[in-house]
Amino acid sequence: MREQLKHFARQINLAFYRFYGGSFPYYNVWHHLFYALGILYTIIPRLTGREAPQITIGAHFWLALIGLLFYTFPLMYGSTLRGLMWIDGKPFIESVKLMAPYWLWRAIGGSLMWFAHILFIYNFYVMVIKKNTTSSVSQEFSFNGEKQERVVSNQNI
Repeated sequence: MREQLKHFARQINLAFYRFYGGSFPYYNVWHHLFYALGILYTIIPRLTGREAPQITIGAHFWLALIGLLFYTFPLMYGSTLRGLMWIDGKPFIESVKLMAPYWLWRAIGGSLMWFAHILFIYNFYVMVIKKNTTSSVSQEFSFNGEKQERVVSNQNI
């Protein structure tokens, strides 16, 4: 009976490390950040009448996404191997040595995400603080479907 319980506990631990691998909280936090940034990229231009360049918005998105993937997947894989080592009763220090290459990938992914957030700061600056040098006319649709023109000028900002 004791061996059956031990085997069952091993299977539960293995399932936990396979699916969550120690990096689940990071993924959970970052995907909520993607939602928040999308909301900000939608609301701020409507409030200020200015948009950031699409190239920097796209670069921010792709750098953050690739950084998130480089950060999350190596940690999940490495943590799964680490959990298997713990289940097999290997010494803790061996699992720490095993994780070194995965931590390198985490650093690369974190650096990409850092550069992405620097781009977001620039985009935020362009949308909120930077003054336009010319007036622009943008077309918007009201709730009843009619086109309305809105003039955005620097004099009111």
